[in-house]
Amino acid sequence: MWGLLLALGPHQPWYGYQGIDVDALGRHLAESFLRHVLRPEADTRVIGFKEIRWHEDPQMFLPMLEFLTRYLPGARFVFNTRDHAEVCRSGWWKTMERAEVIAQLEQAEALYQSAMARFPDRCLKMHYNTYVQGPEAWRALFAFLEVPFDPNLVETVLERKLTHMKWLGKPKP
Repeated sequence: MWGLLLALGPHQPWYGYQGIDVDALGRHLAESFLRHVLRPEADTRVIGFKEIRWHEDPQMFLPMLEFLTRYLPGARFVFNTRDHAEVCRSGWWKTMERAEVIAQLEQAEALYQSAMARFPDRCLKMHYNTYVQGPEAWRALFAFLEVPFDPNLVETVLERKLTHMKWLGKPKP
């Protein structure tokens, strides 16, 4: 049906879509994201961003990762998990119904598993309860990112406490 509507002429809303160079558009969007959002400096070895809402649109999860792997050839994904009971007692999660939190976490982890199956060489799963124990647990991440392991850097990062709860105007847990 869509093909028929599109073939009818310029009065149709998506008339001409066949002329879009999808690869050029994808490359342009990825390059623009790098240049205007991530903005790596010349000597940057690893860049990235944190996203905690992948699970909110499960049907877009794998297509988004496919886009990123296609147009950002070095893209890799680190999935951070945590004990569900601890999450239920943490930050804004503790204001939510426990069953809802558990459902969201289970859905997110199922998506992570699907990504690891689809992109096994581009995904790494880390678990909060393991890596807060000290620098050695981070060795796998450094290897995955192909950078030299630096336990002092890990210690520095682990000592830095998040301030997002303060930024949200809520007291820290």
